[in-house]
Amino acid sequence: MYIEDSCLEEIQNRVDLVAVISEYVELKPAGRSFKGLCPFHEEKTPSFVVTPEKGIFHCFGCGTGGNVFSFLMRMENIPFPEAVENLAEKCGVELPRRKKGNEGKQRKEKERFFELSESAREYYVRELFQSAEPAALRARSYLLKKRALKPEILQEFGIGFSSRSGKGVIEYLLSKGFSGSEIIASGVGTITSRRALSDRFRGRVTFALQDVNGRVIGFAGRAMDEYGPKYLNVPESTYFSKGKHLYGLHAAKTHIRKQGRAVLVEGYMDFLTLYQAGIQSTVASMGTALTKEQATLLRRFAGEVILCFDSDSAGEAATARGMLILSEKGLQVRIVPLPSPYDPDSYLQEKGTKSFEALLDNAQSLFDYQLGLFIKKYGYDTLEAKVKIIRGIEPYVRSLDDFVERSLRIKQVSHQLGVSESVFYESFNARGGRSAAVNILKGTQALEPGNIKAERLLLQVAVENPVLRGYILREMETEDWSIDENRRMFQAVCTLAGKVNSFTAADLIDLFSGDEKMGTYVSRVCSSPEAVSCDADVVRGLVGRVRLAALEKEKQSVQRELSVCKDIEVLKRFESILRQEKELRQSHKERGEGVL
Repeated sequence: MYIEDSCLEEIQNRVDLVAVISEYVELKPAGRSFKGLCPFHEEKTPSFVVTPEKGIFHCFGCGTGGNVFSFLMRMENIPFPEAVENLAEKCGVELPRRKKGNEGKQRKEKERFFELSESAREYYVRELFQSAEPAALRARSYLLKKRALKPEILQEFGIGFSSRSGKGVIEYLLSKGFSGSEIIASGVGTITSRRALSDRFRGRVTFALQDVNGRVIGFAGRAMDEYGPKYLNVPESTYFSKGKHLYGLHAAKTHIRKQGRAVLVEGYMDFLTLYQAGIQSTVASMGTALTKEQATLLRRFAGEVILCFDSDSAGEAATARGMLILSEKGLQVRIVPLPSPYDPDSYLQEKGTKSFEALLDNAQSLFDYQLGLFIKKYGYDTLEAKVKIIRGIEPYVRSLDDFVERSLRIKQVSHQLGVSESVFYESFNARGGRSAAVNILKGTQALEPGNIKAERLLLQVAVENPVLRGYILREMETEDWSIDENRRMFQAVCTLAGKVNSFTAADLIDLFSGDEKMGTYVSRVCSSPEAVSCDADVVRGLVGRVRLAALEKEKQSVQRELSVCKDIEVLKRFESILRQEKELRQSHKERGEGVL
């Protein structure tokens, strides 16, 4: 789909860059910019910067950057046209369309998928509340009485029932104009051994699974008898992957942002019970082990996660896996160790909301929880047990960035085990402290050539300062830039400057909409704070530095030619280079700018 430049410009002018990125990243003001934890790599110290006046974002940790379109493309893993459409819809810009290839077909298939899924949700909910089938009556009793869920909660989250015949939803969808192949592709329909099209969830309570925007992307079904698996999901597809979504996030995200924390539970019923009780910053992991994708999704909305899994051994194992994944993503993790034999649903129903909220407020830190598990597993009455605990907890001590907290944790463990702190420190130091790794990293950082830095500053000034831009474009040639990225960016600046007098870094990135690498490079160049102090004299000096470096490179090339053949034309080129070099240095010196 071809999109006019004017449309892209209008979208960028209307859309709130900070608001869009804040849907995924918790941002805090930092001068004229905003900072947060980068959603594209794991970090604990914010290095992700959003600069609204330039229309760009940039991470100084991993180097990723771009404008609002490239941000959405990376976050949602969607192509450029879809990112443009999403943002156009968000800010009310109507896009003129010229469709190419099979793009129109793909878009139609996507729209049909969501329409079909929503229709199936409507059918299942109606069946739950209106069907006189004995199995439906049992399902209603299970949800309304045993689980004590209110009708409005069941309606809000699309909880329904599928008739035992397996024909009801199929006939309903066919009557709505959907084909058998579409019903199968959605995951709702399946082919039986008798080659008949049937409902995958027949005889089950159904749960509508929704993405972060509230669109139905699939279903899960809970068996009401002992036949088959207890829970059944639609197959993985283009639109549904249970490891990439969190149940209830579309409804909970506002509450999570407001509280700054998310409560993570395992199952659909746990989520529904907590949400109904007013604990609405809750999400569920869709009954599967927590994944890195889900942790990244959570980090868009909160800096802290409270894990609240079942109290059995499987729940403890899930907690152990989950807390490590969340911690690696830079999230602060706390744990609610429920007393046996409760799960979140049963505890809340029996003990009440206030008691459950008290558990959340007093949730253990990751460190305390892990120490408790080691003590529960080994005890601490024997020498062997103490050795195992110290060895086991040592990685968690090392992971603490704060020196004071690390020291206090060592003191805590030593006191609890009845051993000297020196034992812990000797073990810690013998295996290598944190400083060695930091020193190694520092030693690997290469110094950047001065002319490369000068080039980037000039390019940034050329983008942001229309007055100085004219001088830079007059004085510089494409061949003067030492690396391909800078040459391409210079040419793009020339192209835009020939059309409009004023433009932003975001406009420049649009010229590279099919080249993510260049979009990231432009954001990196334009995110430097050093260009703010560049006046006319500084720019002249930078131009001289870059041109001198270009002449030096050309001189070395000519010298290599002269070493092979003393051609008169090559000699003239060499003399010309020497003359230009001398003039540049002299001009620089006369302006009192020192020696180049």
